Amino acid sequence: MQLSELLKSIHPNSIKGVLPESISGITHDSRKVELGNLFVAVPGVKVDGSSFIANALERGATGIVVKTGIDINAPCVVEVANPRASLADLVSHFYGNPSEYMKVVGVTGTDGKTTTSHLIRHLLLDSGYNIGVINTVYIAQNHNEQKNPFALTTPDSPDIQQFLSQTLELNDPQKPIAAILEASSHAIALDRVRAVDFDVAVFTNITSTHLEYHGSFKEYRDIKGRLFSGLTQDGQKGPKFGVINGDDSHAEFFRDRCNVPVIDYGLNDFSQVRGEVMRTGVEGSEFKVWIDGREYKSSTRLQGRFNVSNILAGISTAYGLGIDIDRLMAKIPEIGPVQGRMMEVDQGQPFRVIVDFAHTPGALRAVINSVREQDPKRLGVLIGHAGERDLNNRPELAKVAGDADIVFVTMDDPESEDPAEIAAEMSKALNDDGKIEGKDYKVIIDRRMAMEEALKWADPGDLLLFAGRGHETSIPLGNKKIPFNDENVTRELLHKMGYTR
Repeated sequence: MQLSELLKSIHPNSIKGVLPESISGITHDSRKVELGNLFVAVPGVKVDGSSFIANALERGATGIVVKTGIDINAPCVVEVANPRASLADLVSHFYGNPSEYMKVVGVTGTDGKTTTSHLIRHLLLDSGYNIGVINTVYIAQNHNEQKNPFALTTPDSPDIQQFLSQTLELNDPQKPIAAILEASSHAIALDRVRAVDFDVAVFTNITSTHLEYHGSFKEYRDIKGRLFSGLTQDGQKGPKFGVINGDDSHAEFFRDRCNVPVIDYGLNDFSQVRGEVMRTGVEGSEFKVWIDGREYKSSTRLQGRFNVSNILAGISTAYGLGIDIDRLMAKIPEIGPVQGRMMEVDQGQPFRVIVDFAHTPGALRAVINSVREQDPKRLGVLIGHAGERDLNNRPELAKVAGDADIVFVTMDDPESEDPAEIAAEMSKALNDDGKIEGKDYKVIIDRRMAMEEALKWADPGDLLLFAGRGHETSIPLGNKKIPFNDENVTRELLHKMGYTR
């Protein structure tokens, strides 16, 4: 692509040197630079991309985009006010602005984003759409699904734009095309989704988290609100709309930021898409939905009331896109769970084990409430907290887990922190709440050993919840990544105990 034409999308402050006639690609990762690439030096959270310019030039970069005022020696230097925003705009134009030629759904919230994006995917697929999805657990195009290869819930803008472009190229042009993206607060704040033309913004819920990055709950909420305030009715792709959880106490905040029509969903009497849980248990839930004054009935294999809420979000999105409601209701019972979300591990043991990703106080509370409704004899919860994350969540997470009959405090993803210190903070919260170590909770730092102890504790009729990691396959500890998956380890330990079904 001609670089002179591409640069019109970002209005650079200055251009030094001689512009190459064309570029072969764009990247902000010097390790991925190939001959003829444009390298964008993005200021990072921990490392400034300008420190890798020399490496990028050695690997064949023919142009450098850098923040104005940084002095570098290169054949072609493009100075801009905001390299990260420029990266998003450049890669979108490089790939032909693919989001302008499809419906794009952004799903944001503290909890439930992955399951909601998963549900929307299958509802739209069944309705004749070609689909591309990026969520925490997987990326998919139509029925082709693979583990998410990115280290981020929402990848950087080059990966997003390339994926959207591939979705356009690989799909049947006779069918409508939609992409579904989890839009994390980090992704919005760091301009990863800046150049994506969203048609639908979905809000699941919000509780206090990620304050180690955002600083305050207000900033965290404001950043998520940008997904809604960014929706503009341009008339090019049809109506745009927001989908908002009316049961959440912050629903009005998101409604106020939406300049396009809003579809409310929830389990209250005031939602446009209103649900009522008729029965919930081990096998899933049965529920009713009222839309436009008409009543529908359906069921789901997904456990928990909170998953009925996620289903209502999916229904609302598909309804807003004009899909037949009867068809949606017929499809819902067929949709299974996402890996690591309320995953039952059954090898014939006389007690139940559920693996779930719940790692925030709100998510853990919802899961505990759901499994309590299933009337286990006793409930045991195994939980830790990730390092380098919101410190305020540690005591709250421990207190929520303390509603169980016993808590096994262990390691989650400690990163550079000492897992014993994280566990000590959670132990103190349990002590402050009147819990007694050895009786109400145990501290076992090694996660495998903690899981083994929990399995030995369980009697027939009990339920164990291994929370916090879900689908994850490794534990980052210092500079190491220790292979570890809760489901696989649980099966290994159950096999060791003689349960082999």
